[in-house]
Amino acid sequence: MIRFFKKYDLGRLLLILCILAAIRIGVYMLDIPVLLPELNWLLAGQRMSDGYAMYKSIWYPLEHMSATVYFVLDILFGKSARAHFILSALCVAFQALYFNYITNRYRIYPKASSIPALTYVIFSGIFIDHFMLSPALLGLNFVLPVFAKVCAQTEEDRGEKLFFYCGLYLGIAVLFYLPYLALAAFPLISFLLFSTLTFRRIVIFLVALLFPASLFLVYYFWNDMLEDVYVFFVKAYFEHERLYYISNMIFLKIIIIPALVTIFSFAMIFLNSRYVYYQYTIVRVVFIWLCAGVLSLLMSREFSGFIFFIFLPVVAFYATHLFLLLRKKFISEVTLIAICTGIGLILYYSIKSPDKHTAQNLLVPTTSDKFPERNKKVMVLGENKSYYKDNFLCGPFLWWPSAKGFIGSGHDYESIILMNKILMEERPDAIVDTEKIAERIFDKLPAVNSMYQKTEWGYKKM
Repeated sequence: MIRFFKKYDLGRLLLILCILAAIRIGVYMLDIPVLLPELNWLLAGQRMSDGYAMYKSIWYPLEHMSATVYFVLDILFGKSARAHFILSALCVAFQALYFNYITNRYRIYPKASSIPALTYVIFSGIFIDHFMLSPALLGLNFVLPVFAKVCAQTEEDRGEKLFFYCGLYLGIAVLFYLPYLALAAFPLISFLLFSTLTFRRIVIFLVALLFPASLFLVYYFWNDMLEDVYVFFVKAYFEHERLYYISNMIFLKIIIIPALVTIFSFAMIFLNSRYVYYQYTIVRVVFIWLCAGVLSLLMSREFSGFIFFIFLPVVAFYATHLFLLLRKKFISEVTLIAICTGIGLILYYSIKSPDKHTAQNLLVPTTSDKFPERNKKVMVLGENKSYYKDNFLCGPFLWWPSAKGFIGSGHDYESIILMNKILMEERPDAIVDTEKIAERIFDKLPAVNSMYQKTEWGYKKM
C-alpha cells in the first residue's frame, strides 16, 4: 500500500480522501457521544445566534474566530453536533491536501509522493475528541500557510513581504486558538538560524502578528465590551486553573505512537538518508515547530486530546520520512499496519469504553431523571452542563468559574442586582440550582420569586 502512494497524482489523492471518509463514517456509526467541550461550543454558537455577544452575554473564554464559526454553523444548521463533525472532516481533508502540496512544492522530500496526505489522515483520528470541530483544528488551517512561508524563505530569500504574510497567518490562527501564539517562536528562530533575519523583518512579522488581534480589540472597544473581553476571556483564560478533560496517562496513550514514529524517523534521517542540505534544514525547522508546540501546550486552558493537533503536521512530516526511508517493502507495509492497528485500537476503546479509557470530565454528566424539561430555555447555576444537552442556554453562565466570581454566594447586594437584571431580561423556563444560590437570591427578589415554582432540581417558570 505504501508503495502505491509513493507516486503523486490526482487519483491517489482522491483515494486518500475516500480513506478519510471511510474512517469518519465508521466512527460516526459507532455512535460517538457529544463530549463536554463540544457541548460548550454548541451552546456558545446557539446563544450568539440568538443575538447575544460573546464575553458580554456569554461568559466563556472561547477565542473570537472560533466562536464566530460556531455562530455561523448554528445559524445554518442549528445546534447540530453532526454539522461540527462533518466540517471537522472537511478541515482535515483540506489540511491533508495542502500539507501534501507544501511538501511537494518546496521539495521537502527527495521525490513527490502522496504519503504526506496519507500520514496526515491516519494521525488525525487517534482519540475520540479528534473528531470534534475544536478551536485547535480550526486554527491549524492558518498555521499550515506559516509552515509554507518558512519553507519558501528557507529555500531562498523571498523578501520582506513574506515576513508580513507569515505573521498575518499566525495572527489569524491565534484568534482561533490562543496557544498558537507560542508558535511565533517557530518562524522567528527558523529565520534566525537558516535564513536572513534583520530587525526590520522582526518588526514587520510582529506588526502583522498583532494586526488581527488589534482589529478584534477595536471591534470590542467600539461596542463598549473591552472590559468584558478582559474579564471573561483574558482573565478567565490565565487566572483559573487548567481544566483537565483527560489525565496525563491518557494523553501519553494518545501520543505514544506518534512519539515512537518521530523518534524512529529521526534515527533513519540522520543514519541512513542522503538528503541535500536544504532538506536537512527543513528537518531542523520542523523540530523547532515541535519544541514551540510544547510551549503551546503549557498555554492551553483545556487539557484534552484535541491539543494534539498542534503536532499533527509535525508527526505527518516525520512519518513520511520514515516510510520513504524504509527500503524493504515488507517492513514498510508491516510498519503501516502496526501504526493503523494501534491507532484503531486506541480510538475504538476510547469510543466504546469511555468510562475506562477517557477522563470522566470529558463526558457530559448524566442529567437527573427528575428533570423533565426538553427544548426549553434553561439556566444552570453550577458546573453540571448536562441540563443543556437537550435545551437552550439561557443567561451568560457558560463558564462557571467566572460566573461564580460574579454571583458569589448570593448574599451580597451586587450579585442580587445582577441576578435580578439577568432573570428579568432572560426569563428562563427552568433554573437548575445545584449551588443553592437561587434559593438565597429569590428570598430577596419577591417579584422574581412569584414567577417561579420550586422543584427538586431548582425552579420552574409558572
